[in-house]
Amino acid sequence: MKKSYQLKISLRLFINLLIAVVLFSCNSTSNTFFVSPDGNDENSGSESGPFYSLERAKDAVSQLIADGMKDEEIHVYFRGGTYSFDQSVIFNGDEFGTGNNRIIFSAYQDEKPVFSAGKVLTGWQKVEGNLPNLPTVAQGNIWAAEIPEGNPKGIARFLGKDTISLQNAISGHMTTTEPDEMNVSKDDFMGANYDDPEPYSRFIFADNDLRDWDNISDIEVMARPHYGWVSNILPLESIDFKNNVAYTTVPATYYITKLSGSGDDANPNLRVLNAIDHLNEPGEWVINSKENKIYYWPEEGEPSEVFYPLAKEIIRLEGNEENGTIIRNIVFRGITFAHGDRDTMEDGDIGIQHDWAFYNKSDALVRFVDTENCVIDECRFISSGGGGVRLDLYSQNNKIINSEFKYLGGTPILLSGYGPGDKDVNRNNEIINNRIHDGGESYLHSPALFVWQSGGNRIAHNLIHNIPYTGIVISGPRPQFFNVKWMGNRRELAGTVRWEEIKDIVNPEWQRYSAHVNDWDVMFPYLFASDNVIEYNEIHHVMEAMDDGNAIYLSGTGWNNIVSKNYVHHNFSPHRQASLRSDDYAKDITFSDNVIYKFARAGIVAKYDATITNNYIIDYVPTEMVDGEKHDPLAFIFIGAWGPIKGGIAKNNICYQSAGGAMPFMRFGASSRLLESLDEFPTITDYDIDNNLYYASGMPHTSMEQLSHLKEQGVENNSVIADPLFDGFEDKGFRLSTNSPAFRLGINQIEFEKMGLIKNGKAE
Repeated sequence: MKKSYQLKISLRLFINLLIAVVLFSCNSTSNTFFVSPDGNDENSGSESGPFYSLERAKDAVSQLIADGMKDEEIHVYFRGGTYSFDQSVIFNGDEFGTGNNRIIFSAYQDEKPVFSAGKVLTGWQKVEGNLPNLPTVAQGNIWAAEIPEGNPKGIARFLGKDTISLQNAISGHMTTTEPDEMNVSKDDFMGANYDDPEPYSRFIFADNDLRDWDNISDIEVMARPHYGWVSNILPLESIDFKNNVAYTTVPATYYITKLSGSGDDANPNLRVLNAIDHLNEPGEWVINSKENKIYYWPEEGEPSEVFYPLAKEIIRLEGNEENGTIIRNIVFRGITFAHGDRDTMEDGDIGIQHDWAFYNKSDALVRFVDTENCVIDECRFISSGGGGVRLDLYSQNNKIINSEFKYLGGTPILLSGYGPGDKDVNRNNEIINNRIHDGGESYLHSPALFVWQSGGNRIAHNLIHNIPYTGIVISGPRPQFFNVKWMGNRRELAGTVRWEEIKDIVNPEWQRYSAHVNDWDVMFPYLFASDNVIEYNEIHHVMEAMDDGNAIYLSGTGWNNIVSKNYVHHNFSPHRQASLRSDDYAKDITFSDNVIYKFARAGIVAKYDATITNNYIIDYVPTEMVDGEKHDPLAFIFIGAWGPIKGGIAKNNICYQSAGGAMPFMRFGASSRLLESLDEFPTITDYDIDNNLYYASGMPHTSMEQLSHLKEQGVENNSVIADPLFDGFEDKGFRLSTNSPAFRLGINQIEFEKMGLIKNGKAE
């Protein structure tokens, strides 16, 4: 009996030990972890014992990989709630560049995790009595809180609520007061020069526009320097009141003088940021580092949850192409990223085109560097001072899909490869089915989607709207940036050029106004923005604040970029613009099957050879400039030759004005300044222009005059003036009736219903 009892005890101990071993084994090799705002980083990471932080979950996954896990799918689930970050969590290539695992960081079921780089401000006190220099309208409405510690810049340049941004106090519009002859000079067009920054770091102001702030290091100016396509934010360094000259700590992109350009010269070019003198609206705030205070006028009467950022970036995937540790197969799904700080311009920054963004810089909430097959899916990027997502340097086969970007101070999505040289490695990424709106809230020139020196990408089914400047930019360097002697130590682009790798192709004559267009083809191997496909996007209400921009813009590009099947509509403002535009040094572009509806100034603009076929361009809308003068309309299709254009095609397009006055349907112009030394000057017959359908309703005589004039120039032999017979516009999908004369010209029905966000589905 005793022996039998001992045997039972031994068997029970053995079974318990076996269970413990199995459980330990399962736990030690588990590929699923959980994280919760109520968790603890001392926990196991199980569903019942979740971690507290992304950092701890990252370390757990890293340990699995270090222990030899390969070719597995690893899941990290985040429960709903807010996760706070005071610095970026960096996934290092040495840890995550091996094993070929697929690691998915995602929301748990339908819960809504928020990754916030902000700290909720507490300790608000109503300001009693009058604040010096505060506008009368704000007195009695202001609350104050202490500046939290922890921001590496000292003070933050952004405050936000849960889903929206709060406006830093901003002055009314001002205009610099330099003599007129200073504004006509264009010797600043190549941009700020670090060897001589002083001319770009000062401006002349009108009496009483500035004052002697005792916290001048907190005060910034928002300047539109000389050209209307740039908006800098520059900290003030000092003010000379005797001569009305102010100095900034970093140079502007161009001289801080009145704006140049047709119509835009009437615009003011200066505003003051973060001065208590201009805190005059509910929802505005200022920060005063000398007093260690944040002053805020809450819209709701008392401050509710206000976030103060402690970091610009929340997550960085940072592989290392040089040593072969590319980070692969990391997915972020269903997560909201918010409340990052606004970027500030600093000495040593390298600008990419016109300083619209900066090269190889952490100024977005999530950044991929040297990555492959990584994914952002069903995420939100909201209420933040900088950008949303960057794909930098070596970035291939990554996806940004099914996500939303809104209320961001910088560029929502940026792809930035290497400058000219041997590294054409930012390629074949997909940006699909995203909604991008209300970006560029701080840096007004920020495109919604910026692709620089990056090729083979597919940008499709995105909805872009309410953007102060351009919708989509595809660009690379222009010829002058290949000439180190000419460019010197410029901030824009010069620092991206890998001079040793291109020294054999550089022509010392390449300058802005030289005839380098004859030698252009030798640069093409180094223009990496090639083979991009931009299709099925919907873009409306862009160009709301800036000048000389477009819904889709290409410049300095390589071969074979395709802009097709996009719906571009309702883009008009007091500023120069076009819907689709291939600008300086962008040739071999295809514009096909696009619907352009309700546009200002121009429908399609091409400066070099392009293929412009089967587009519907409908209803030019006259616009007024700021000074009340009418904008000079260009054309429905404008060929503005800035170089050789032989081989260009403009056929099978519909240009239709349903009401109102007529404007040029097809127009040709050439820039003698850039082409004066070409062997053969371009003419309109260098393009194959034919089989187009033109009609201005109620003005057939004017339409016939236009077509006759074009035929006299040797083009449009088979084009006709006739009503295209649309069954309707947006409401009917721009369907042509079955007896439309367009079909006899070879014009095809455009599949309008496929444009915009994916209907009843998601990108995979």
